Amino acid sequence: KNEIGVIPSFWNASDDDQCSRYDSSSSSSSSSSPLLRSSNKKPCFWGPCYPPAHEIAWNDTIQNNISSINYPSPPNIGDPNDLSGLCRPSFLIIGQGKCGTSSLYHYLAEHPQVLPASKKQVHYFKYYRARGMKWYLSHFPTTESFLGQGALITGEASPGYLPYPDVVHATAKDMMGTKIICLGRDPLERTYSSYRYNYVNPAIQKMKKGSAFPGIKRHQDDSYYEQYLFSFEEMLKAEINVLRRCLNATAGGD
Repeated sequence: KNEIGVIPSFWNASDDDQCSRYDSSSSSSSSSSPLLRSSNKKPCFWGPCYPPAHEIAWNDTIQNNISSINYPSPPNIGDPNDLSGLCRPSFLIIGQGKCGTSSLYHYLAEHPQVLPASKKQVHYFKYYRARGMKWYLSHFPTTESFLGQGALITGEASPGYLPYPDVVHATAKDMMGTKIICLGRDPLERTYSSYRYNYVNPAIQKMKKGSAFPGIKRHQDDSYYEQYLFSFEEMLKAEINVLRRCLNATAGGD
């Protein structure tokens, strides 16, 4: 618990859900995983992590994980259902884009007891769900690295999830216990930020190179290229009919 009594995700399980030792009846060469207690065949965990398939030399593990974070190798071989040695994300930032998701993710990752994913945006639930949970969890620190660094949580941010209700539903269903975080922002400010990020900045960079824009000078200040761009107001007018059709179809709007 922290100073106000909050327990991190996956650390508030009862003793019956935790693993205190290995199930010696299982072996790493078997298709069965040592994550199942022989008493009731329920999975058990070390906080958010699945115990590894081997004994851990903790003194060496702590020493080796002080300066770096170890991530699992891509799960190209072996049992896709064997999640031993992998950790579950305790938080998942699902959006919205241009609402501060990157800032929040990096603020969280700066905490000494929070370890980042191997990359900020995994997009498993949107593009890669067919690859399986083992593939997804391989983007988070190994159990040994996670516990060796004294971490409490890990997580990722895939802000493209929010516009897709089926993705959000799948996330909540498959990641029970994971905190789902969503950020909001003034809609007009968010739209303008998206306009700059997705249209203005890329367009200016392309025009600076000049290869596809004959007659436009290369390597000028950004202000020079603004004359060739659609303004924010022009973009809104171009999209207004599409927005009206969307509102009419879903909410009876005008």
